[in-house]
Amino acid sequence: MKLKGKVAVVTGATSGIGAEIARVFGAEGAGVVVVGRNAERGNSVVKDIEEKNGKALFLQADMSEAADIDRMVNSAKEYFGKIDIIVNNAGLFLQSELEDLTIEQIDNTFATNERATMLIAKKAMPYLKETKGNIINTASMVGIRPAGPSYAYAASKAAIINLTKLLAKNYAPFQVRTNAICPGIIQTPIFGGKDMSGSSQMIPIGIVGVPQDIANLALFLASDDASFITGQIVVADGGQSL
Repeated sequence: MKLKGKVAVVTGATSGIGAEIARVFGAEGAGVVVVGRNAERGNSVVKDIEEKNGKALFLQADMSEAADIDRMVNSAKEYFGKIDIIVNNAGLFLQSELEDLTIEQIDNTFATNERATMLIAKKAMPYLKETKGNIINTASMVGIRPAGPSYAYAASKAAIINLTKLLAKNYAPFQVRTNAICPGIIQTPIFGGKDMSGSSQMIPIGIVGVPQDIANLALFLASDDASFITGQIVVADGGQSL
C-alpha cells in the first residue's frame, strides 16, 4: 500500500474527483478525512472506504468559511493524531460573460477556490512540518490556457498555480512538498450531469477523462514515489492544452 499509515484530508470529497481521490487513498492505506457540504454523499464515500477495510471520517464544512477551515484541520488532527497529506480539491466552477459577473460571484469563486487553498495551507502547515507531508492543489487546465467565459474561475485557478510554486519553494527546507494538478475535461458532476463525451473531439487523445485518471495522479504525487517532486504543475488533459 502506497499510503499505509498516512492521514489525508481531502476537500470537495463528496463527489467527482475528490470522492475518487478519497476512495483511492483509503484503498491505499491512508486514514481519510472526507470533507464537503453534502452529508449524505460524504457519509456514502466514508462507507465505501470502510467497506474495503479503510478508515475514514466525514466532516461537513464549507471551504468559503474560514471558521470551517479551522474546525476541519483541528478535527482531523484530533481524530487521527496527525496530518500527512492535504488535497485542496474543493472548487466553485463558474462561467459568465464579463459584463454579467457580479461582485458576489467573483468573491465566492475566489473564496472557495484560491483563498481556501491558502488558508488550509496556513492552518495545516505546522502539522505538515511535523510529518514532512505534502499538499496537492487541484487547479485547472484553464489556469494555464484560458478558454471560454470563465473569468473568475480561470483567474482563481491561475492564482492557485502560483501559490503552489510559492509554497513549494518556501517550505522545501522543511521537506514539505506542494504540487498542483491541472485537469482538463473530466466527466464529473461539476458539469451539472451533462454528458461530456461529445467533447472528446477537442482532445488529441480522443477521450474525455474520468475521476480515476486524476485520483491515480494524486496518489502518485502524495506517495513516496514522488518524494523528489515539488513545485510542479501537472497537466492531465489528454493533450488539449498542447
